[in-house]
Amino acid sequence: MMDNGPTVHDWPLFEVRVTHLSATSSLIHLSLSLFLMDAMSDLVFRQELSIIYRSLLLSKTLASSSSSSSTSLSLLLPNAPRIRFRDYCIALDQKLHSSNEYKAARQYWLGRLSSLSTGPELPTMPTTALDKSSKISIGKFVNYHRWLSVVEWKRAQRNCSYHSVTMPAVLLTAYAVVLYKWGSRDRFLINILQCLRHQVHEDVNKLVGNCTSPILCDIDLRPTEGKDDSSKIGISFRV
Repeated sequence: MMDNGPTVHDWPLFEVRVTHLSATSSLIHLSLSLFLMDAMSDLVFRQELSIIYRSLLLSKTLASSSSSSSTSLSLLLPNAPRIRFRDYCIALDQKLHSSNEYKAARQYWLGRLSSLSTGPELPTMPTTALDKSSKISIGKFVNYHRWLSVVEWKRAQRNCSYHSVTMPAVLLTAYAVVLYKWGSRDRFLINILQCLRHQVHEDVNKLVGNCTSPILCDIDLRPTEGKDDSSKIGISFRV
């Protein structure tokens, strides 16, 4: 599931598997395409899944203790949204394009099209690593992570405060530098996904769907003038 993930060309864009650990214990595996939901949707989904799971555990505990107390699952779960994701999309299509916010944004980006960079030129897998029958790469994606200790996190926060930058800006910088090190260009364009939910209804934040809005970020990592050390680079972002 980690190597392949759900295909984006066929429904459904998710996969569920169960590993039976014993006669009374199982492990559920979920693989969801990011085309289906944004970060807020993921939070809503996990919270409701957690409520259902804990409710089932509580029911089993009460049943084993012969207790007559029970709580309806409908009382534990939050009220269902009174609109569907389809309604949200229709409302945007009907209202957003006529708004002053949309018109100003459209004028801004049309004015910047001619000056935008292209995407980063990253190395590709050699043809010898391709499956000749399917022409599909047999390489694997690997996730690398490192947890910061409390001391390291507080030190990073102090440094951010001292330089008047935010932690997301630091992480974006690190991501851009990695792309720069592996690529062949010092100026490139990347997409930043922003969770942007237009409040067309009071239940919008209860929806599970993809409400992200991509932001084009122009990365400039050309060496800063006046620095003799070629290992030092200047970085600027423009969105």
